[in-house]
Amino acid sequence: VEAVLSKTPLLFNDTAIQIEKVYVEDEPDTEEYNRCTIEVTGMSQFSTRNGVKLYFESKRGANADVLSLDYVEEEEMYLIKFESEEVVDECLKKTHRLDKTDLYVRKHIPLQPYAIYPKQAFVSGFNMNTTEEVLRNYLEARSKTDVNKIIFGDIEGAAIVEFKTQPDMGKLTSKCKNRQLNGCFLKVESVPVSKSIIVSKIKPGTTRDAVMFYFDNEKKSGVSGVEEVHLDTKKNTCIVHFVDCKDSTYSTFQIPDHWEITDDREISRAVILNTRTSEYKDVSKKFFSSVGGHRTIVEIHRIQNKTLYQQYAAKKKMIDSTNLPGHQNEKSLWHGFAKNAMGSINSRGFNRSYCGKNGEILVQIYKGSYF
Repeated sequence: VEAVLSKTPLLFNDTAIQIEKVYVEDEPDTEEYNRCTIEVTGMSQFSTRNGVKLYFESKRGANADVLSLDYVEEEEMYLIKFESEEVVDECLKKTHRLDKTDLYVRKHIPLQPYAIYPKQAFVSGFNMNTTEEVLRNYLEARSKTDVNKIIFGDIEGAAIVEFKTQPDMGKLTSKCKNRQLNGCFLKVESVPVSKSIIVSKIKPGTTRDAVMFYFDNEKKSGVSGVEEVHLDTKKNTCIVHFVDCKDSTYSTFQIPDHWEITDDREISRAVILNTRTSEYKDVSKKFFSSVGGHRTIVEIHRIQNKTLYQQYAAKKKMIDSTNLPGHQNEKSLWHGFAKNAMGSINSRGFNRSYCGKNGEILVQIYKGSYF
């Protein structure tokens, strides 16, 4: 800079140009901003920006100067920065109420940039008369990959679409912009990784503490690290915020990609495996290596039970985190049972009260005991 200034005046295209030194402030320290910032939600419709600022500068709030206050409209949330992390810690120890409404206050923990679910897309703008099958065919034709499932929410004309393999989002977005579906151009966006989940169908009378205890207990939900719970007693729903995005993902226990799901409301289903698939060959190989090759397999069914799978996934996570790396935590076992017990076992799992009845059939095939 000093060298350039020493050569003034300078000519550019036969014109004298003015040059002066400019002092530019350094970019704000993002890490410091995150440490010293809180998120505030749940404000009353009567709460104003200035009212929120005055509250958190008062003794009831943080009892410290607010350095910056930003409103995130899509989240209906204020981001409030203070001078130090100690002020934030003291503020979080208090309960906060403004304009006769409880405020939800937590430390600002932003998502990592570009954190998205690679196989999912948020699709919006389609006609309400568009059926799931038509939407599925439209997206599969333009993404060149199969759609695993489509989840419709409360927003009309919008859905979360999960593909079996990762689509090229750039190409899919471009193709949807250029080709209408039932007279509408669809908007396709990546789905950001969330550190929160929505829990619905909560039993009336359930308290916020009960929900927090359930999801902050690895033995019950398979995860821990709950940061905050927002309970809506009118809708019997709540939003559970986790410290780590991985816990919010694990708490929902995504079903295996190879499951055949035709109805999201379906809890349990038996799927007959094709004899040519690798899954069939793998199961039959394990079976014959265990009981001998003199048996004949009639059919192999995959039992797709979402409830039992969630219980299994939660238990698996707990055991994996407890045992040392490399320890064998799972083993394939065989269980014999009477034909009339199959439906009950498929839908509700094993019942120890029947110990001895079906166990006798198991012993006939292979030495073992009912578990």
